[in-house]
Amino acid sequence: MATYEQLYGMAFGNLDAAVTDWQRTTEDLDTLAEEARDGLRARTAAADWAGLNADVSRQFVYTTVTQFAYAHSQARAIHAILRDLRDEQLTCRRQLHELEAGAAAEGVYIQANGTVIPRQDGPYSTEYLEGTGGRQALLGADGPTAAAVEEMTARIAEILGRSEDADTTAARALREIVGEDRDTFQPAGPAGMENAEQRQGEADAREALRLIESGDYETPEGAARLNDLLETHHDNEHFAVDLATGLGAEGTLSFWADARINDHTGGTPPSDAYTRTIQEMQENLGITLGTATRADDPRMAEWEERVVALGLHDMAPADQAHPLYGFQVMSDLMQHGDYDDGFLTTYGDALLETDRNLADGTDFWVPDARTHFVGDDFRSDPVTGFLTGLSASPDAATAFFTAEEENDHATYLIRERHYPDMAGEVTDDRDRIALGALGDALYAGATGMDPNDPTAERGDHTPEQEAVLHHVLEVESGAKNDLPPELREPTARLLGDYRTEVFETARNPAGSGLPLDAEHLAVVTAQISRTPEAYETLQGAMAVEFMERIHADTSGDPSRVLDDIGWAAGFLDQGRFAALEIDKANSSWAGQQAYDIGGYLIGEIPWVGSTLQTSMDQLLGAWTQHQEQAVSGGLDQSRTEYYNQDNTYLNELANQWARLNPDPQESGATEWQTQIQQAIRTGALSADTEARELLIAAGVIQRE
Repeated sequence: MATYEQLYGMAFGNLDAAVTDWQRTTEDLDTLAEEARDGLRARTAAADWAGLNADVSRQFVYTTVTQFAYAHSQARAIHAILRDLRDEQLTCRRQLHELEAGAAAEGVYIQANGTVIPRQDGPYSTEYLEGTGGRQALLGADGPTAAAVEEMTARIAEILGRSEDADTTAARALREIVGEDRDTFQPAGPAGMENAEQRQGEADAREALRLIESGDYETPEGAARLNDLLETHHDNEHFAVDLATGLGAEGTLSFWADARINDHTGGTPPSDAYTRTIQEMQENLGITLGTATRADDPRMAEWEERVVALGLHDMAPADQAHPLYGFQVMSDLMQHGDYDDGFLTTYGDALLETDRNLADGTDFWVPDARTHFVGDDFRSDPVTGFLTGLSASPDAATAFFTAEEENDHATYLIRERHYPDMAGEVTDDRDRIALGALGDALYAGATGMDPNDPTAERGDHTPEQEAVLHHVLEVESGAKNDLPPELREPTARLLGDYRTEVFETARNPAGSGLPLDAEHLAVVTAQISRTPEAYETLQGAMAVEFMERIHADTSGDPSRVLDDIGWAAGFLDQGRFAALEIDKANSSWAGQQAYDIGGYLIGEIPWVGSTLQTSMDQLLGAWTQHQEQAVSGGLDQSRTEYYNQDNTYLNELANQWARLNPDPQESGATEWQTQIQQAIRTGALSADTEARELLIAAGVIQRE
C-alpha cells in the first residue's frame, strides 16, 4: 500500500506517458489489424489457390491476421487499465489534498506522514505541528479531539485503501492479459479495470466454493486461504453473488454453522491462530453477503427469500445433537456488512414474528452448554446480530421502526421482550448486548446515521426519521421507570442529535405546537439521568445548543434568549432530581466523583467550530465544577439551593451572554450582572417545577 506521503506527493509523469504510449499503440494496431483483415486475409480467401502449399499458407495467413486482432485487443485492454488506474490514483491524491486543505476548519492538523492530531487556534508553525513536542502539547488540549481526529483518520484510511485496491486490481488484470503463454497473443476480453475485477472475482469465487465444498476450509491452511479470498473480494459484487448463489441459502448457512461450531478439531480447542482466522472470516463473509444482497442481480432474490424461510431450520452439522437455527447463523454474519434495506426489513419482520410467538420465550435461543463455538463472540440471541446490522443501514432502520399498529417493533423490543442475560449475551458490566444493539438501531432510524461510523455526516432530519423519534420517546416514556438501563446512553445521544427540538420544547413545556411532547421528554430525561454518564451526554449536547444561541443574541434583553436557556436548563436538570428520588440509596450517582463532559462533546456531537472554542472551554469548565460540587456535597441540595447564586454553570452562561450584551441603560455593572443572573436562575427554577409536575402526572415520581 502506498503511504500517505507517497500518495500525497505522487507524480504521474511516467504513468501519463504509459497511457499515451498505449493509446498510440492501440491506434497503430487497430490500423494494422484492419489492413490485415481487409487486405491480406480478404485477398487470401478470394485467391484461386489449391494444393497442399495453399492450405498451409492460407492457415498461416489466417493465424497471422488473428494475432494482429489479438494484439490490438490486448493493447486496448492495457490502455484502458492504465487509464483507469491513473484516473483513480489522481482522484485519491486530489482527495488527500482536499482533506489537508479543510483540516484546519475541522480543528485538526494532518502531519506529513498522515498522522492526524488536534489543532488549536494559535500561532503554531508547520514545523511545530510536525514536531513531537507540538503533538504532545496539543493532544492534551480541549477541542474536537476524539470525533474530528477519528473521522479524519478514517477518511485518510479509506482513500489509501481505494488507492491500494486500484493498484492491486490493475496488477492482477495486467498479469491476466499477458497470461502464461508469452509467445502468442490471446484475446483480452472486455477492457478496463471493472471488467478485470469481474473476471477475477468470478474466478476466485470458484476457488472459494471449492474450498468450502471440499471441506478444505476446516484446515488452518484452507481457512486462511478462504479468508484471504473473502477479504480481497468482500466489496466485489461479482465475487459476492457467485459465492452466495453458488452455495445457495442452505449451503451458506450450513457452511457457517459448521465453521462456527468446534466439531472438527478432534475434541481439542482450536488454536489461537485458527480462532482468529474464523473470527476474521465472520467479518469478511458478513461484508461479502451484504455486498451480494445489494447487487442488482436477479439470482439473489431467491437466495434472500430462502434464507428467511430457513430461519427456524436446524443448520447445525449432522453430528451435532443440539440445534443451531438459521436465524442464529445469519444474524451472526449480519454483525458485519451493509445489507440491502429490503432484505433487512423482511428478515427482521420474520425474525420478530417468530420471536414473539416462541412458546418458551427467548430462552428458545439459548444453546446447549455442550455446544462449543469457535471464538467467544457468537451471540445466540439472533436479535442482537440483526439489530447490529440494522444500525449500519439507517434507511432500513427508519423503515423498520416506523410505527404500524399490527407490526410495532419498537414497542415489542423496548417494553415487551425478555432479553437473555447469560454468558455471551452480556458485557463485563452485565449490560445486555442485544439492548445496546437496539439503542444503536433506534438511533440510526431516528437520525439517518450509522452510530458506529465516524465518517457519517449529519443532515437535516426527514419527516420519517422525526416520526421514529416521536414514537421512540412515546414508547420509552410509557415504560416509565422500567426503561432498560442499556437504552439510557443511546437515547441521550439521540436527543443530542435533536438538541434544537429538545431546547424548543424544554423552554416552554406548557406551550402548544411544540416539536416534542413535553411529558415524554420529561420522563425520558429522568430515565437518562439515572445513569451519570448518560446525563452527562445529554447535558453536553445542550451546552452546545445554549452556546450557539447566546452567540446569536445581541438583543440586550435577558428576558428573551437567556430566560429561554434558563428554562431549558432547569427542565432538563429536574431529570437528575427525579433520578435521585427514583433510585434513592441505590442511585448510580453514589460515589460519583468527577466528570469529563469535554470527552463527550468532542466525540459525539456536532462541534460548534473553532470560533466558539474558548467560550465552550469556559462553559464546560463551569459545568464540571458545579457538578463536582454537587456530588461532593452529597446531592442533597434543595432545588432552590441548586439554582442559587452559587450555581457556577448558570452564572457562566449569564456571563457569556453579558459579554455580548452590555448594559443598555448603563445602570452599573453589578446591577446589570445581578439582573442577568436573576433572569436565568428564575427561568431555571420555574422550568424545574414545571417538569416535576409532568413527572408526577406521568407516575414517575410521587408528590412530596
